[in-house]
Amino acid sequence: MEKINQTTEMQRDPTVIVDKLKDAFKSTSGRPAPKTEQAPSLTPDSGAIKDPTQMTGSFSEALKRLSARRGGSGDTEFKLPEITLAAKTFSEDGKNSSALLSINKKLYFVKPGGNFSFMQDNAIYEIAVESIDMHTVRIRIFPLNETLILR
Repeated sequence: MEKINQTTEMQRDPTVIVDKLKDAFKSTSGRPAPKTEQAPSLTPDSGAIKDPTQMTGSFSEALKRLSARRGGSGDTEFKLPEITLAAKTFSEDGKNSSALLSINKKLYFVKPGGNFSFMQDNAIYEIAVESIDMHTVRIRIFPLNETLILR
């Protein structure tokens, strides 16, 4: 107990010490205390934090340019890709049904309700699997908005 410095004060609020140091610095140097930078406020009124999962305008513009880059005209010609049904499994409840699609000699494993995208001739295509039943696989191709029934 005797080694404790009795002149040390316990401060519950650390800002009190900072204010005292600023005052002491101001009085000894004759200059104002240096300005300290404050951390940015995270309150909603200080500029909302944007959702990182939403596509920004610049990214969507880049995708449009990528899919529209075709020749010198800028018009995109979407051609129906070569799609074949390589394999299919079917379950009575439909939950475990799946298919293997061959698109331009690449294989894609799909399930009902699933979708995926691929590029062909600098154009982005999206395939949505509508259903897989005992005899057929029904898919929709975007941006052509075509429905194909594969057997």
